[in-house]
Amino acid sequence: MAHSQDGHPDPGIQRILEELRDLRIEMREDRRRADEDRNRSDERFERTLRETSQETREHIDRVVRETSRETREHIDRALHDFREDSARREAATQEVIKDTIKELRTDMRGVGLAIVKSLNRNTQRLEHISTHHGRLLERIDRKLGARDNGRPGRGNGRRN
Repeated sequence: MAHSQDGHPDPGIQRILEELRDLRIEMREDRRRADEDRNRSDERFERTLRETSQETREHIDRVVRETSRETREHIDRALHDFREDSARREAATQEVIKDTIKELRTDMRGVGLAIVKSLNRNTQRLEHISTHHGRLLERIDRKLGARDNGRPGRGNGRRN
């Protein structure tokens, strides 16, 4: 530090040091006030947040109740419409099934009659063949030694 000739600090420097000290004190006071302001602001913010949170929760609860009621009504309407539509579709399906079964029965009767007619014709032919040619077939069987109703044949047909 610069001193005057008599050993005391220079008055200009002394004045600057006093100003610096005063500035330091003011800055410390400003920091203390800023900290207090910040703390008060934080407290106000937290209080407002709690109040807002309560209001928000109440608002959300009210909206959920209203939405839940509307949603339940919407779901109930949708289920009612779905059930009606399902009943209509089921009735239409049953009608189609009934008509299809009726047609199938008609077709089956026609096919069955065709089979019976064919069997009758073929049976008549077989009866004709068996009556007219039955004796011929029996003689052939005897000559070849065929079995007669499960009994052994009469040899090899050469009459040994």
